[in-house]
Amino acid sequence: MAGVGASVLRALNRSLDVERLTIQVSTLRSCAAEGRTLTGQFLEGRVTEAYWRAQADLLRQHADDARRTLSDARAQGSDVESALPAARELAHRVVDDFNEALNTPAGRKAENARGELEAAYGELWQLEQSLHDEQREAKR
Repeated sequence: MAGVGASVLRALNRSLDVERLTIQVSTLRSCAAEGRTLTGQFLEGRVTEAYWRAQADLLRQHADDARRTLSDARAQGSDVESALPAARELAHRVVDDFNEALNTPAGRKAENARGELEAAYGELWQLEQSLHDEQREAKR
């Protein structure tokens, strides 16, 4: 009987409503924003390469946690069903941007990563705002 309860709990945890999706998108947006700022500081010589790499790796891990959550999730509702593919794609982009920046010589890809994270941030912000709008509409 305990196995059945655990299976139900796992299924519920993978179910994603609009509020939980908004949290994951917000996490990704925050990681992209922090990564963009941190990379800018590195390019300006305000932080060391070691610090930049350590912090960027932590941000990559947070983004990857959100990516895994979104990859495993089942949409709960039509609003989530329509937004989930975009959130998944953006999650992969953010993680890939961090991976690319961290797996190449420091300065060469940092400028590119900053631009890519900036673009992802903008798209995540728009998605997050549309999810907030969905939540407000649902409460009416």
